[in-house]
Amino acid sequence: MASSIQFHPSDICLGITSKTKAALLEALATEASTRIEHSSDEILKALQGREALGSTALGHGAAMPHAQLAEAA
Repeated sequence: MASSIQFHPSDICLGITSKTKAALLEALATEASTRIEHSSDEILKALQGREALGSTALGHGAAMPHAQLAEAA
């Protein structure tokens, strides 16, 4: 399955030093909420739900957490 999603360098978060997956997802949700029209709580719940299906870790300290969100009202 090919993806047409392209990332801009500003979409990449480097240097996050969270000690737990929960803290990392909270930090990412907070950052994402400043960029899109969804609350950090809504984003966090979506990320947690996606992670419950399977880890998005790539290895060597890298991960690509992602989730689908309903369109903003």
